[in-house]
Amino acid sequence: MNKKLFVIGVLLGVSLGVAGGLKLGRLWFEVGQTFGDLSAISTSEEFAFLQYRNASRPAARDALNESARLIEEVNAIRPERSHNVDLGFTYTRLALVEESEGNIAQSKADFLKAQQSFHKTQVLKGDYSERNLRDVISRIDKSADPPIKP
Repeated sequence: MNKKLFVIGVLLGVSLGVAGGLKLGRLWFEVGQTFGDLSAISTSEEFAFLQYRNASRPAARDALNESARLIEEVNAIRPERSHNVDLGFTYTRLALVEESEGNIAQSKADFLKAQQSFHKTQVLKGDYSERNLRDVISRIDKSADPPIKP
C-alpha cells in the first residue's frame, strides 16, 4: 500500500512539476520576446536618429524607412500604443527629410502617416496638424545631445 501511495505521489508531483514548468517557461519566453522586440526597436530608432542628425539625407531616409518598417512589423505582431508614438515621430522626421530634398508629395504622404499613427494614440492633445508635428519634433530634437562633429 505504501509503495502504491508513493508511486501515485511521485507521478502526481512530476505531472504538476511539468505542467508548472511549461507554464513558467512559456511566460519567460514571452517576456524575453517582448524585451527583444523593444531592444530591436530602440536600437533601430537610435541608429535612425543618429543618421537623421549626422548623415546625408539619403542615408537618413534609408535609416528612417528601415526603422519605420521594423516598428510596423513588430506592431503587427504585438500591437502597442508606444509603437504608434514611435512611428509618428519616425514618419515626422522622414517627412522633414523628404521636404529638405524637395520631395513635397512624399513629405505630405509621410506627414499623413505620422498623423495617422499619432491619432491611434490620442497623444499631443489631439493636435496632429503638420505645424504641431514640426514643432514637437523640433523641441524633442533640440533637447537631444548635440550633433556629432566630423
